[in-house]
Amino acid sequence: MMRFWPFKTEQREAAEGFTNQRESEIVGQAYGNAQTDAAKVAVVEFGLNLYSRAFAAARVKPSIAALSPELLSGMARRLLLRGNAVYGLHVDQLGNLALRTAATWDITGGASPESWRYHLDYPGPSRFEKARLPSQSVIHVKVNASDSTPWVGVSPLKSAGFSSKAIAMLERRLSEESGSRTGHLFIVPEGADTDQLKADLGNLAGGIGLIETTQSGYGQGREYAPKRDWELVRFGANIPTGNLEARRDVAAHILSALGVPSGMLGNSDGTHLRESYRQWLTSGVLPMARLIESELSQKLERTITLDFSTLAAADIASRARAFGVLASNGIPADEAKQLAGLSE
Repeated sequence: MMRFWPFKTEQREAAEGFTNQRESEIVGQAYGNAQTDAAKVAVVEFGLNLYSRAFAAARVKPSIAALSPELLSGMARRLLLRGNAVYGLHVDQLGNLALRTAATWDITGGASPESWRYHLDYPGPSRFEKARLPSQSVIHVKVNASDSTPWVGVSPLKSAGFSSKAIAMLERRLSEESGSRTGHLFIVPEGADTDQLKADLGNLAGGIGLIETTQSGYGQGREYAPKRDWELVRFGANIPTGNLEARRDVAAHILSALGVPSGMLGNSDGTHLRESYRQWLTSGVLPMARLIESELSQKLERTITLDFSTLAAADIASRARAFGVLASNGIPADEAKQLAGLSE
């Protein structure tokens, strides 16, 4: 039987709702701009979305309405982005279990987790609520927590701080380059009829135009003529190749920090992509799921498992081949199925 501990809630008007922007500001204050800026980079969002969609597809056993796909999806994003996912356990008006997401929190207590007390802030569109709960009434999943601060998880983006800063700076520079004005310049002698020239060039529309040579300097002599006849000089964005190569290299390391093989970007052949997908499931998704299952099982006082068999089905052909190889080499069928990932 689950225990729900007494708690106090307070309501206070907020100057603004807790939007994604506000949450980003909170993260920035807590962890520094490098992590927040890196979270705005497409390759980081790619990694976050992979986990978010994977956990949205997970099936909870036994089924619990409060552990919805939306909640699990957001939990995966928070663990990667903030290193922590914190939820207060409550009972709704119908007597059902409800998990309320904490936007911010602080923890007090001694060395034993049972002594910890949480002060949680729940977001709302026009106000937020504050709750004070014991640790037994709080779901707190953490990643990369150190021995010296076991109550604080650490985001992979924070752990890879230098790489996070590098990808953010590279992306910002590329954005600035891409956003600069571009065009073509044509050098004409002083006093030339530029309005007529613009009209003549604008009316070409892919056709042929007969335009007088510029080598006469428009009647003022060859010394006033351009070096080349009708030469256009382009100006604007000119992204150095080195910046693009550096971005690709750093992006691959950022994905590795998130537990996503670089082959998942889709720039590889089918075999490599399938192997990257299998590696991501086994070394990225499942370890995170085990952390979540452990915390949920402890606080809800029942065994909770997350089933990702629908995702594993995408790799069923490779698993079947692996089973065939194992079975043909004398490994018992049940053990071969387990080794190949065809059974739990």
